[in-house]
Amino acid sequence: MNTHVNFHKTMAEILLAIPRIVCGLLLTLDFGSDKFGMPWSPPEKNLNLMEVAFWFPFDVAEYGGVFTLFPQFLAWMGAFSEAVGGVFLILGLFTRPFAFLTLCTMSVAIFM
Repeated sequence: MNTHVNFHKTMAEILLAIPRIVCGLLLTLDFGSDKFGMPWSPPEKNLNLMEVAFWFPFDVAEYGGVFTLFPQFLAWMGAFSEAVGGVFLILGLFTRPFAFLTLCTMSVAIFM
């Protein structure tokens, strides 16, 4: 009976890990690497490690309001939450703080 319970617990953990890993991969490989310099960023973007793409702060400043005050910082935070947050989601480390940062980033992207 104990093996049966352990099997179901293991399967539940695997099924819960799949969406987390897929979302983390999409965040870091597709969205984050175009805006933020990571080792797997496309070479044609010419981004150094932890560097924000030159065009991204200008896009952030176009949102207006508080975004015009600190566009470089907010662009760095948004790109960081996508690129590095995706890595941490894949690994399952600090998922709640990085999920919150990603929620903030995606909320701005949706509503602005």
